[in-house]
Amino acid sequence: MSGSVPLAAPGGAVRDALEDRPFRRLWFSYSLSSLGGWLALLALLSLAFTLSQGHQPFSPEAAVAGVLGAKLAARLLLPALLRLATDRVDSRLVMAVADAVRVALFVSVPLVATVEWVLAVAFLSECAAVARAQATNSALAGLVADNRQDRARRFLHLTPHGTAPLAAAVFAVLAVAGWLLEGLFSPMADVALYANTVAFAAAGVLLWWVPSAARESQESREDEETTQQAEGTRPIPTLRERTRTAVVPAARRWLAWGMLAVFVPGGLLVGAGRVHVSHLGAGDAGFGVLVAAVTTGTALGVFGGSRLLRDVSRERLFGLAAGLAGASLIVVGLVGDMAVAAVFAALTGLGAGLAWSAGTVLLARQSDEEDHERVLDFLHPALRFVLVASAIVAPLLAWPVGDHQVRSGDVGYGLWGTGVVLAGAGLVAHVAAAVCYRRMTRGLQGSLRAEVATVLRGAPAAPPVSTEQLPGTFIVFEGGEGAGKSTQARQLSVWLRDEGFEVVSTREPGATKLGMRLRTLLLERGDTPMSPRAEALLYAADRANHVQSVILPALRRGAIVISDRYVDSTLAYQGAGRELSRAGMERINDWATEELVPHLTVLLDVPPEEGLARNSGEHDRIESESEEFHTQVRAGFRDLAARDPGRYLVLDARDGEAEIFREVRRRVRRILPDPVPRESEAVTGMMPIIDE
Repeated sequence: MSGSVPLAAPGGAVRDALEDRPFRRLWFSYSLSSLGGWLALLALLSLAFTLSQGHQPFSPEAAVAGVLGAKLAARLLLPALLRLATDRVDSRLVMAVADAVRVALFVSVPLVATVEWVLAVAFLSECAAVARAQATNSALAGLVADNRQDRARRFLHLTPHGTAPLAAAVFAVLAVAGWLLEGLFSPMADVALYANTVAFAAAGVLLWWVPSAARESQESREDEETTQQAEGTRPIPTLRERTRTAVVPAARRWLAWGMLAVFVPGGLLVGAGRVHVSHLGAGDAGFGVLVAAVTTGTALGVFGGSRLLRDVSRERLFGLAAGLAGASLIVVGLVGDMAVAAVFAALTGLGAGLAWSAGTVLLARQSDEEDHERVLDFLHPALRFVLVASAIVAPLLAWPVGDHQVRSGDVGYGLWGTGVVLAGAGLVAHVAAAVCYRRMTRGLQGSLRAEVATVLRGAPAAPPVSTEQLPGTFIVFEGGEGAGKSTQARQLSVWLRDEGFEVVSTREPGATKLGMRLRTLLLERGDTPMSPRAEALLYAADRANHVQSVILPALRRGAIVISDRYVDSTLAYQGAGRELSRAGMERINDWATEELVPHLTVLLDVPPEEGLARNSGEHDRIESESEEFHTQVRAGFRDLAARDPGRYLVLDARDGEAEIFREVRRRVRRILPDPVPRESEAVTGMMPIIDE
């Protein structure tokens, strides 16, 4: 079936958020600040390790843990206090001062060059980073339209994660440069410190072109306070409270904790990394490569893995990915080779990223949008806590274990404290993932072998029924009851006709004479019950006739076909709603439609209670189903969109009609062919001519 934007796809969010020029400037400044923050962290960890060599009372492990502990303390203790101060000052001034303070702090580190000052700078710079982040959130109210603020804020929260791999790679390159210029820079991490001061200075200068955020509404201030509380003093208890109150079954609450746990291996790698690479014969450059590997792997897993593995069920993918992270960490801990460690560090990150991506889809299936967003909003700060806490624990556990040399005759094996900690944690993570996999896949239809075979083939196991190349364009509107599909389909048809295209507007069921009879049978409320399987087969029969008599002829002559509902409605209503086998229905509908898939599917997402309230008339048989049924249908649509992100445009149906159409039109422009001459356009009306 053909290609869609996922519910949280970065591509669409990036394009939409960066359309506002003031926000784009703010984002560039924040990106440079985040890049400098990551460079500073890696440089401080390396300096703490180097300066503590032979330094009492600090061991290298304690010094590294101290840097991370200082940063965590600032994150946990100061947000509320800093918020009181930053709320009364212009946001742009706070951001500029925070960047300037960090420039001064990091310039001073090579001059003082003591472990104690490194720890103090770690704490003070993190205080400035917290103030910077809060001021950046405050600035959004005056720079971004109200209807884009949530999207822009989420994009800002993703930015530090995106700059991490780049910062680690830059750190590795700078470490090599420092090694080449060892006479000028000693320790070598000083080069990275000077580089991050340049990043902070550039971020501060860019603020000159960011307009002052003068219009900060009370509503946006409340939203900001909610976000800041999420990053505040009690991320774990807050997450527990929110996951308990969210509309998520009890079993899914553990999924949220599992999504956090899969990042523990990555945190352990960062915390133990600088000490561990020294045992591998590498220095600061090796540490940069290790961190770049794990962060790049994570980014690939979060943003790309689910697209490549969309045919693997999310339940299986979560357990397998968590197991991959644990098994890879074992290899990193036991193998004494830097290149091998880097490769398996990347696999550790990839496993964590895939598990996170799968987990967000699983959470979305069982919760409505508001609760799902609330859980995610609190998962992100909790994730930061887990990463830093696990990074602190790693060197502290390695310290008492110590380094040992195991010999058997002439053969020796270095057993290092960091390696023992990493391998042990990887083993625990792998066993936990195996248990999780068994629990989550219990009762799941299909087999892992079949899903893997589908992924390896790059196509469904059965060969396509038809490989015909059609010159037309096929667009489908999907969504629950009252989402506004017909309205948007009508507006799109009128606009495309005005642009000179031939347009055929249609719907399911009921676009043909046979379809009208089936529509009456399917939607009329009567005393005769209909089994779910019979219902699914009747929809498939209507679709087969619809495709053959209306859709395919129009596509063959190069027209644009706009359909109100198609196959995904069956997969959502009869699959998720009636709880029928989706794989079975996919096979039936693939055969009925000759595997004809839309070029674009627009999903108008609306909570069931709001959508049903829009239909003031008498409800048909499907509309009369329970709210629980419609909630499952909505989750089914959202899951389909997450599985096939290249084909979907997901829009909030609660937005204004004009705003929704503007987004639809922007996306449709990308797939439009050249307009046909106006005289060649068929007179089709809003519904196809029934000529049977």
